[in-house]
Amino acid sequence: MYYDIVTDHAVAFVLKLRVRCFPVAGCKVICTDQCGHNVLFDADTHGVVAMPDLHRPKMLPVSLFSPSGDDDGDDGSLFIMERRVLSPVRRGQTSHDLELLDFCQGRVTCQLLPPPPYWGTYLTSNIISYGMVGDGSLLCISVNGKATYAMDTAMRTWSKAATGCYPFVARKKSETDE
Repeated sequence: MYYDIVTDHAVAFVLKLRVRCFPVAGCKVICTDQCGHNVLFDADTHGVVAMPDLHRPKMLPVSLFSPSGDDDGDDGSLFIMERRVLSPVRRGQTSHDLELLDFCQGRVTCQLLPPPPYWGTYLTSNIISYGMVGDGSLLCISVNGKATYAMDTAMRTWSKAATGCYPFVARKKSETDE
């Protein structure tokens, strides 16, 4: 019997391994691999903790963290969205393109969120810019240079916020990032 011996670098190239990192609170980062498996890395303690998997891996994800406002700073919500959506869904259906990792009292859950109203309107939807507004109560995204949509993070409902786009590209830094 013959076995090929391959280096780690070659295996990574063949399997197209990739890890995406999303900042959370303080010195903590969520790391997600190409299969949607998540771990939380704490740079202060050098600790790694397994997190719930995403429902579906993201190819070009964007993320925003909204702290809950607790004193300890560990609770909050990490919204992970696919930047480019090719598979529209019907209104009222849940999309796997928008997920929430909810940090609450030491527990983490992964939930699917409803798609924005534009899902399925355009053949290809590209999130051009995104940001949290105010205290994290609104998640806003601008799509295809045509419109901006807002999700009430408490009610988890979407609305069209503007006909135009945000005047920036990529992620908008909020007051909580400083």
